[in-house]
Amino acid sequence: MLLLSTAADLYWLGRYLKRSRTLLSVLLKAFAQPSREQLIIPLSLTATGAYYYQQYPEVKDHFIADFFSDGQNASSITACLVAIRADAQATRGSLPSQLWLAINKLYLTWQASFVSKIDYPVLLAKYQSLDPELAQIQQLIDDLSSDIALFINLGQSIEALDNLLRQAFIKQGMPLDQQQAQQILLDLEGYLQNLSAPIWHKVIEPMQKLRQAMTEQMPVVALQQHLQQLTAAITDVFAT
Repeated sequence: MLLLSTAADLYWLGRYLKRSRTLLSVLLKAFAQPSREQLIIPLSLTATGAYYYQQYPEVKDHFIADFFSDGQNASSITACLVAIRADAQATRGSLPSQLWLAINKLYLTWQASFVSKIDYPVLLAKYQSLDPELAQIQQLIDDLSSDIALFINLGQSIEALDNLLRQAFIKQGMPLDQQQAQQILLDLEGYLQNLSAPIWHKVIEPMQKLRQAMTEQMPVVALQQHLQQLTAAITDVFAT
């Protein structure tokens, strides 16, 4: 059985990995169709619009690319990769060596790209090459069948649902994809039930409330509040 501190690091590794892949997907779509409507989506999704306008005069693809590669931006791709690598390093004794090496290599390669200022076409190519590299890391995780995979998948499910609710919130008037939300919720509950009985009993109440709220198709804001209560309960478990 993993130590709770190790489980917490694996959980956050999963969250940051899912967050980076989701953000990258949104960015690549925006760069492919660089209208203002598309380019502001990653800003809305990460709630970084105010911070962005402190540094850039307008919404342009090269500014957006620079903003989300900046390590000083806590919501950037770079910040996600730093967090993934830190969590992997903290759990290096538990991770398969191939997974650790892939994460570390990706981090070092990405960081090395920003030793000096790079032009937008080069930066765009870096974003595009990142997609298959993250997919490779995901495949290594998918091949695992242990408590390591359980906690990483738990983090990814939480992040996936959080992202789905964020997207529904920023696209006001667009209904939540109930089928996708229910599938994520089903996966999430399955991962929680596979935890030890003492942990499951500590999170069962907020999990049930979230499921009930989803069944009743409550407003997105209410669903976000229930998800926050569940994530707080999970965090409390790791802190004990």
